Amino acid sequence: MASNVMHQRRQQAKQDRQKDNQNKPTTYTGKANIGGPWALLNTKGEPVTHDAFRGRYYLIYFGFTFCPDVCPISLQKLSKSLDNVRKSKEYEFFDLDAIFVSVDPNRDTGERIDEYCKIFHEDLIGLTTKRNDSPELKDILQKFKIHVSKIYLTDDDQKEDLKTLKDNAPQVVEMLEKTDAQKSALSVKPDEKYTLDHTIVVYLMGPDNKFLTYLGSNLDEQAMTEIILDEVSADLKRHVRK
Repeated sequence: MASNVMHQRRQQAKQDRQKDNQNKPTTYTGKANIGGPWALLNTKGEPVTHDAFRGRYYLIYFGFTFCPDVCPISLQKLSKSLDNVRKSKEYEFFDLDAIFVSVDPNRDTGERIDEYCKIFHEDLIGLTTKRNDSPELKDILQKFKIHVSKIYLTDDDQKEDLKTLKDNAPQVVEMLEKTDAQKSALSVKPDEKYTLDHTIVVYLMGPDNKFLTYLGSNLDEQAMTEIILDEVSADLKRHVRK
């Protein structure tokens, strides 16, 4: 039953994308006005821009390491999809990277982001800025249409979030307990007791840093893999025709 439901979702996703693409230019350039030049920092504090991925396709997801549910689940699916694509016969014709952008640098240190990314995939690239109000972070969030809003938590809320995180990704909790930044769920400063409501989507970007498609949170890793391969194949064919 579950497999039938996911098959229907994959088919519906493909049908929706086909409808969106009807009567559209084959280049897809600017079709959703998503993406553009960006500049962030890696986990060592070194500058990284979109130019670092020139000639490579990349998946990009925005979240934060304290997220109790959607981020761990989304990154698990993203990582499995990345592995699936890299194991495919088509992969000899292109390269694919995966990026996690922390929208919460006030709490997410470079070391924390680095350890967090390794939990999901050794090749997951962690990027962020110096602070939550950094112009560079605001710029990329605007360009990728990512909404982020802060919600302050009570002690009970924090306990519930920690329980949820343990249920969804126990390995993340183990990592948090080993970091100096998070010795316990209630040891943070009062103004740091918050969660972030944010847009849950993975974007697939082309080797020219152009938006190709989005991968919604309703998809499983198999559906994500199929869509990535379909979109990359179509993009490669468009470039051959030019």
